[in-house]
Amino acid sequence: MKAGLYEMTEKVYRALPYLNYSRFKYAIDSAMEAHDRDTYPRNPPNKVNMGGAQHALTLTPLEFNEDYAIAPEGLSLATKAGKAWKAERSDKRIISAKDGKILHRVDAGIRRCDVARWHLENARLEVVAIWEQDGVMCKVKIDGLHYLPDALVHLELKGTGNPEPRGWIRREALKLWYPTQAAWVHNGVAQATKQATGVGDIITETLFLVHDDKTGECCPVPLPESHLVDGDAKWRRAFATWCEAEKAGNWAGRWDKSAPVISDWPKYDFEEDTDE
Repeated sequence: MKAGLYEMTEKVYRALPYLNYSRFKYAIDSAMEAHDRDTYPRNPPNKVNMGGAQHALTLTPLEFNEDYAIAPEGLSLATKAGKAWKAERSDKRIISAKDGKILHRVDAGIRRCDVARWHLENARLEVVAIWEQDGVMCKVKIDGLHYLPDALVHLELKGTGNPEPRGWIRREALKLWYPTQAAWVHNGVAQATKQATGVGDIITETLFLVHDDKTGECCPVPLPESHLVDGDAKWRRAFATWCEAEKAGNWAGRWDKSAPVISDWPKYDFEEDTDE
């Protein structure tokens, strides 16, 4: 597939055999951990990810209806009727009635926010950037790109239990490496458009649309430039570590490909001895 910006479904995007941020990001700490997480995913493929479901409902509602089904209120999936209802929707991911209410409450809260609604109504949503980075084909799916006369705004939906903006960047965004992810998006859009057209689109701002999972309200939080600069250095370091390890076939600490990785080891709880 040629470099450029595309619109495609989540299923098509996931089927593309290109490197994305989720696969290599843990290489910033350990190539072995990145390889372990890539080889042994933490979540089963059929498990409903509420974040992914929220993105689908808010950004691509038609795709949400194709991929998900919300159980009717009062229907227990453990009963004969519930099992029959679920069997009729075997091609969809099932969401409980309780979680369905949460999804719709958050979606309504986002649309009540004037800033969020204005951006989402005028942006290109669920855009996929594909480009070549140092000889490696890469991809990234972007929640939204809002093209303004003098700016290009990168939109990201995020969830939290407390969206108070002053503390959210410090308390959650940095801890979860959101600036590093945003910097990867900035680079991807610039490289994809440059390789496709000869001129790269430069994202001027990342705006997090942070929805409160408890109240369903939304708070727009811009990403400070200083965090973006730091994030750019981090993804480049992680990307280089991943590529070097993959090329050498040596995932730092995995001396034998048949040797067990961390996730295969038994889990023990060690407690300090105390004198009674």
